[in-house]
Amino acid sequence: MEHPYVLVSLSAIAFEDIEFAGAQAASGAMAMLRMFKGESYKLLSPQEVADYSATLNERAIIQMYTNRTFAGTSQQVARRLEELQERTGAD
Repeated sequence: MEHPYVLVSLSAIAFEDIEFAGAQAASGAMAMLRMFKGESYKLLSPQEVADYSATLNERAIIQMYTNRTFAGTSQQVARRLEELQERTGAD
């Protein structure tokens, strides 16, 4: 290998309904929280996530992971992926 390679890993959810995409991102974030707590990584429905009585710390974790997900329409997600590739130079 002559040159180092760059790999970027992330979650992306594209759907025509932006709110639906965001709700799915929150479900993935909740799965991460459950994993940290030693619980099943099972994906909960967006309604189950919304109904969950999270502590302040848990809400912060869910929000952090939701914000890390590229969620939106296919055009929005594609644009963010292209911007990320430009910033990182990922191969």
